[in-house]
Amino acid sequence: MVIIRDSKKLNPEFPVRIDIHDLKRSDNDEETLIYSEAMELSVIENGEGVFITGGEEHEVKPGDLVIFNNAEPHRWDVRERELELLQLTVSMDFVSPFSYTFPESILRSFIEKGSNFLNLVDGKNPNSVIIHTLMQEIYREATIGDDGHELLISADVLKIITLLFRYFKADKTAVGGGKLFSEKTDAIKDFAEILNYINSHYKEKVSLDETADRIKMNPAYFSNYFKRIIGISFSEYLSVLRIRRACELKETSDMSMTEIAAECGFRNISNFYRIYKKYAPDN
Repeated sequence: MVIIRDSKKLNPEFPVRIDIHDLKRSDNDEETLIYSEAMELSVIENGEGVFITGGEEHEVKPGDLVIFNNAEPHRWDVRERELELLQLTVSMDFVSPFSYTFPESILRSFIEKGSNFLNLVDGKNPNSVIIHTLMQEIYREATIGDDGHELLISADVLKIITLLFRYFKADKTAVGGGKLFSEKTDAIKDFAEILNYINSHYKEKVSLDETADRIKMNPAYFSNYFKRIIGISFSEYLSVLRIRRACELKETSDMSMTEIAAECGFRNISNFYRIYKKYAPDN
C-alpha cells in the first residue's frame, strides 16, 4: 500500500471545486490510497461500490453522501461497471475567513476526526437529501458561471457545513486545548507535507522522532495521530513503501537482494528479509 496526494488542483483565489467523476471497475487499485489537503464530499449518483478508509470497507448506493476529512487516506472500489460521483472539494482556506463567525465546534468537525465523525451519511437521511440538492445547485452555478456565481456557491457551501455539523453533533471532548482554527488547519497542511516527505525520502534513514520534529509535534502524540489518520503505524507505513520499491526493483533490475535492500533504505539484510516476508505482495 502507498498513500499519494490527490493531483486535483484548486483555484487559490476561490478554493472550491465541483466535478462529476465516472469511476470504472477497471480503475480499481488495491495498492494505493489517496489523500487531499481539502475536505471532499461525494454523493453517489449512480452505481454501487465501496470506499475504504482507516482499514474499514463501507458499501455505498445511489443517494449516499460520503465525507473525507483533510489528509484522510481513502480509495474507491467499483463493484458494478461504473460508479458516478458528484464530488465537492472545499479547501479549509475557504472556510478560514469565516472562523470568527462559525462556532469552533462546527469547524473542528472537519479538521480533526472526533469520535462522532462518520464518513457515510445514508441517502435517506433528510440532511443528505438537502445537501445533495445544494451540491446540484453548486454544480449548475459553477457550470454556467454567471455573474455572482461564486457568492451563491459560497452561501451553499456554508449551508452544507452547517447541516453536517448538525448531523454529526461534534465531539465536545476533542476541543484540542483551545487552539485557533488557523493553527489547526496549519497542522493539517503540515501533516500532508509529512506524507510527501516520507514518500520522497523513505530510502534514507527516516525516524519517527525526526519526522515528528519537522512539524513540532511530540513523538508519542505524532505516533498516535499518524495511526489514527493513516490506519497503520509510522514504521509499518515506512516498511510498506520500502518493500513495494524492493518488489519493483526485483522485477525490473539485475540487482542482487543485498543491493536492493540497501537501495530501499535497509541497513541490515536479515531485517530486510524479515520485513520482506511480512509485507511483500506474494506473501
